[in-house]
Amino acid sequence: MTNRPLLDATTELDPSFYSADTKQDDEIDLFELFSILYQSKLLIAIFVAVLSAAAFCWSLFLPQKWASKAMIVQPTAQETFKLNEFLSQLRVMDVETNIDAEQVYAKFLDAYRSQLLQENFLKSSDYFQQLVKSTESQSLEREQQLLRDIINNITVGNVMFSKNANNNVDDITQPIEASVEFSAATAQDAQNLLSDYLRYVGSNIRQEIKAELNEKIAQQIVYAKGKYAIKLTALKNANRVAVQRLKNSLTIAQSVGVKKPVSTTHNFIQDDLDYPIALGSEALAKKLAIIEQDNDQLPLDPELLNSQQYIQQLQALNTKDIWFQPVKYIQKPTLPLAKQTPKQMYMVVLAGLAGLILGCVYVLLRHTINSRKQQV
Repeated sequence: MTNRPLLDATTELDPSFYSADTKQDDEIDLFELFSILYQSKLLIAIFVAVLSAAAFCWSLFLPQKWASKAMIVQPTAQETFKLNEFLSQLRVMDVETNIDAEQVYAKFLDAYRSQLLQENFLKSSDYFQQLVKSTESQSLEREQQLLRDIINNITVGNVMFSKNANNNVDDITQPIEASVEFSAATAQDAQNLLSDYLRYVGSNIRQEIKAELNEKIAQQIVYAKGKYAIKLTALKNANRVAVQRLKNSLTIAQSVGVKKPVSTTHNFIQDDLDYPIALGSEALAKKLAIIEQDNDQLPLDPELLNSQQYIQQLQALNTKDIWFQPVKYIQKPTLPLAKQTPKQMYMVVLAGLAGLILGCVYVLLRHTINSRKQQV
């Protein structure tokens, strides 16, 4: 053990106290590090190749997913010509509806996202039936799992919205453009499924709109028939009162022996408003017969006849021939050119980087262990 003098606060340090040649144990020599890695470059390359090959082989066994996309916008007058024509007829008939192109388009997007519609469509598709048959277990749980997996691949994305006149970002009104997507195991299946599902949703929207229009027409018919019945009852009551008054007048005229109309040389005698007998019993009897006949049949009233004609026109309205396209395509369902998943090149590159890191760690760790053994 060497005897080194103790240093106090007043003692000057000898420059030789610290040796410049002394090497710190915790220093890292980068040149030596790279030299070690370079000497084991073949082993590192084996790590990279093995992991890259494993990732490539693994990607071959993963389920493939191809995504077909379409771009849709709000329908124009060309797509909704028949619908607009029918709505014009309803407005003429005083049937108010709130159906327009914006509402039809919003209904379509909501229906596209509907899980119930998605399940009903997939269950009836050949694609889903083939998937069920191809699985080893055809249990109900497996079928539900397949449904959930496919439904997760039905998306509506990149929806653009129209803004108000002040361009306030927070004030969003109606969607004007949207991209819809459907994924499947093959590119052709993805395109076919998206095309069929868009037609399926469009058909459901047409049925929904027709049902709404039929409901509006039915309500208007009930309203018109109610008004017609009230008017008819009022006229029949008025005729019934008139008949009774004529009967009373006829009895009075017969009792006083007035058969012919009573008049002076120039003017008729002023008659009684409640019991008009100046016409005479013969004229009163004829008038009574006419009114009684009208009371048994449809009273001759222009407003009543117009109401009857209005009801007939409402009943003649038919929504069966209405056909319209709820959206306008700016890009029809595409045939995918590249897989959505798995990304083979991406997986191989990541696996190669992982192999490079693991190889370097292994080489350095092995060198460290060997150096410690040699020092011991």
